[in-house]
Amino acid sequence: MPVREAFRRLEQAGLIVSEPYKGAVVRELSIDELEHVYDVRIMLEPEAGRQGARAAGAEVVVAMTHHWRLLREASARGDIAEGVAQDEHLLAALYSAGGNDVLTRMVSGLWDSCRPYKNLWVANTVEQGLSTWDYLEHLIDAVRQNDGDAAFGILDQVYRDARATVRQLLDTTSGSSL
Repeated sequence: MPVREAFRRLEQAGLIVSEPYKGAVVRELSIDELEHVYDVRIMLEPEAGRQGARAAGAEVVVAMTHHWRLLREASARGDIAEGVAQDEHLLAALYSAGGNDVLTRMVSGLWDSCRPYKNLWVANTVEQGLSTWDYLEHLIDAVRQNDGDAAFGILDQVYRDARATVRQLLDTTSGSSL
């Protein structure tokens, strides 16, 4: 893969930051940022999922299922960054169905901050031979049934578990940051 493409993919994954006239710098991951970002995600995303699931029509289920298929294909290839991107597309379809554009934009901004942590979580799960994405089948089923409370519960638990796993990884790796 050409170097420029590699840098673009690392930047998309949130692992490097490009600084004008300086080049790329590896992004530091911290427990404090992890906690703050996931606190806000846990406040916002389960509610966005509840609203989206209650309002979702068949077209939302079709879009989510499409991204679920692409995510599984990316996972089979070992393409973690693409898997995370498809996860975000799937969730964006759900959250947009709720009709609250402000909430959807806020969540999208959070994803930029938490993407490196999501990539770390997924990479760790894959390394252990586990499936990170199983919850999406249950989420799609909840949306299919317009069960906002089930969608809320699924997302709330997944983000709490992800935060705990990444916190443990960061603690184990360096005690405070990567």
